[in-house]
Amino acid sequence: MFPVKKLIQDVETRWNSTYHMLERFVQQSNLVTTTLCLLGKNYLCLSNDGLSLIKKVILLLEYFDEATKEISEEKFTSLSKVLPIVRGLQDSLQVIDDDVDVQLCEELKKHLNRRFAAMEGIFYIGASTILDHRVKKLPFSDASNIKVTEEHLISILHSLNTNERSESSVAPSVLSLPESTIKSGKKSLWNTFDAKAEKISQTVSNPSSEAIIELRRYFEEPRISRIEDPLSWWKKKAPIFPNLSKVAKRILCVPATSVPSERLFSKAGELISQRQSTLKDKNVNMILFLNKNLK
Repeated sequence: MFPVKKLIQDVETRWNSTYHMLERFVQQSNLVTTTLCLLGKNYLCLSNDGLSLIKKVILLLEYFDEATKEISEEKFTSLSKVLPIVRGLQDSLQVIDDDVDVQLCEELKKHLNRRFAAMEGIFYIGASTILDHRVKKLPFSDASNIKVTEEHLISILHSLNTNERSESSVAPSVLSLPESTIKSGKKSLWNTFDAKAEKISQTVSNPSSEAIIELRRYFEEPRISRIEDPLSWWKKKAPIFPNLSKVAKRILCVPATSVPSERLFSKAGELISQRQSTLKDKNVNMILFLNKNLK
């Protein structure tokens, strides 16, 4: 038995308000039916078939409500969650019970495929997914997209390695000679050995191979828990992955969204009402500021 709660009215500009309205109505359906009967308005009561249909719709939409909350976070990286969330929605619709409204389910599948079919081919979405140590390559459905994203990341790492080498470059002849030989300016029997060693060192430390090795070592690292913060992991692992961590800081981000401003407008609408219509502007701003920041 659910506790008595107020019914929720949906808002045209927020799709999930319809879901919350239906969910609350189902929770309070017995009380609503009883109240309507006592008021002599039996004709407003929903039939069992109607209530059953609403429950099926709720079963479908609850996954989308969860996805909306996940992607609307402000203080955590959310770009790397896009692919896993879309794959989760698609998988949930595939395994959902057969008695759920088939037409609505098929429509949701069709729109998901139409809107997000080419999403993993977008570099920033693919790269942020790969560089999120919680998921890496798991959400990808096409191996060719993984390969293209890896090649792009390697090219970025290669350019970073090349820039660092050019900035910190020192004449090989100075590095290859022993200190005693440099001071005296005399020839040494080690000159040939040092020259060969320096040549091999330059070959091994090729910027392109370093980029490939760094990315490969990253993929060999075990994944972290889904509830952990990937940016904290990269901060800790920065000495091990010096260039890849720089790329991760650029790509792992919170995409620009209007959600915070819309939430603030909603709070302002709740604050300013007929009973509180004489609040001064500065007091409204102060209350909204405190409501937003003191949590």
